[in-house]
Amino acid sequence: MLKSKRKLVITLSVVGVIILLLILSSALFSLKTVTVDFATINSDSANSVLINYDKDEIVKVGNFAYNKNILFISYSGAKDRIEKAFPFAKVQGFTRHFPSSVVVTLTEREPVIKVARTDGKWVILDDELKVLMISNSLSEYYANLPTLDSTALNVNGVEEGSFVSSNYLSEALHNIKRGITDNDVNLNMKTISSISIEPGESSLNYHINIVLNDGCKIVLKGLNNLAEKSLGTFKRYKTDVRTNTTTYPDITKVTISVESDYTLKNGIISVKIAS
Repeated sequence: MLKSKRKLVITLSVVGVIILLLILSSALFSLKTVTVDFATINSDSANSVLINYDKDEIVKVGNFAYNKNILFISYSGAKDRIEKAFPFAKVQGFTRHFPSSVVVTLTEREPVIKVARTDGKWVILDDELKVLMISNSLSEYYANLPTLDSTALNVNGVEEGSFVSSNYLSEALHNIKRGITDNDVNLNMKTISSISIEPGESSLNYHINIVLNDGCKIVLKGLNNLAEKSLGTFKRYKTDVRTNTTTYPDITKVTISVESDYTLKNGIISVKIAS
């Protein structure tokens, strides 16, 4: 009796697998249509680049494997092709809609910094160091981005849509952006005039020097705890230094610095006034 039941279960399982494979291999589940969804665009829509991209062209560049089963298609190649051809586009994902369509979800990369090349052109980068734009001249929107010291990053010969390699700098920019745009600070990257890097013998010896538009200087010492250092210094700038004109009458002489071992729990942010 038990053997008969076991045989029946095995038989039904095999039949079920065969039926499932037949269904999945049928033309019903082959890719027929691809659409594009702009999930987020630049909050300043007048300067949005993503919103002006042609969705049909994005699908065309993706070169999708039509008539292949949507469950077994690899979309990594399409992602790379789209992000290369459309620099401001960041592919967030590919969503399968059964039986035969896929939706590509894009968000807009945010320009964070500009770097001068030796040929006189400007390179606009996001916080992942993706090259969003290369131009001889910049509109006010891009011209007001912080300038990165060109010695910190070699952008000569780079192409739009490519990435510049520098893990520590990408991490630094990401955390500076997080600190200055934190809800408790509520500023933006255009508050910063320039950023330069002083490399050291180890990550603890690196100094990130930031000059704000009003002339105040910020020095983040060491590459560790960058998120905390960035948040701590910008909060101190926003809530104390910038508002206390009695103590800091000439903000161009003020330097806010933080030591390499700083943490929000036990660190001390020092404020120095240049003589």
